Amino acid sequence: MRFYFYINFAFLFFCTSSFADEYRHTIIIKPGAYSINTSNQTTTQRNGPTRCLLTSYLCSTPTTPVNIDIDTSSSKVFSVEYEWHLKYGMTVGGETFNFNNSYTSSTYNNASGRIETTAFIGNFKKYFGTNNNFQPFLGVGFGYALAQFSGPIEDDAGGLIWQLKAGSIYKIGRYAIYAEYHYSKANSIDGSDHPDSEGGISGSVDLTGDGYFLGLAVSF
Repeated sequence: MRFYFYINFAFLFFCTSSFADEYRHTIIIKPGAYSINTSNQTTTQRNGPTRCLLTSYLCSTPTTPVNIDIDTSSSKVFSVEYEWHLKYGMTVGGETFNFNNSYTSSTYNNASGRIETTAFIGNFKKYFGTNNNFQPFLGVGFGYALAQFSGPIEDDAGGLIWQLKAGSIYKIGRYAIYAEYHYSKANSIDGSDHPDSEGGISGSVDLTGDGYFLGLAVSF
């Protein structure tokens, strides 16, 4: 029984038609909406220079906890993606994913600031062809996110990000209407790699969230 399940799954995965079989490259431009899961967070901020005793292995940096309340509804959400089409409806490629969030800090009398995030992600996707026009897809991606803080916290932070995505395209010649949902895991965006940046972030923030995108794909 299980053997026949694997056979049917392999047939579905490898033998269905896919978007842009007649093309090798696709560019996708997709504005959207993205929401962060966790609003109230506590991180740490450097409040003095790093001091070392005899050797760089015996160093310490004074820090203080900082409470931040992030507006979970992101602004300026935009992504540009490139796909290189392989066989059997599979693609590899990459994208840039941008979103901004405002925040306030009760540690600094509710002073406000912004977090501007850009992620660079490599993707693998599989398109499932149901007919000549409408085709759903599944995908996974891994990459790096860079967050720039302004306001009470002035620093850059970075960390790994991975995502799961699902959606569909509706093909019109070499063009397609593109719709996507994706979940992004970025729970350790860390500023601790800037030990000499006094006033900067020394802990991490969680930018995990999910979003919806609607855009236009062009194949060539």
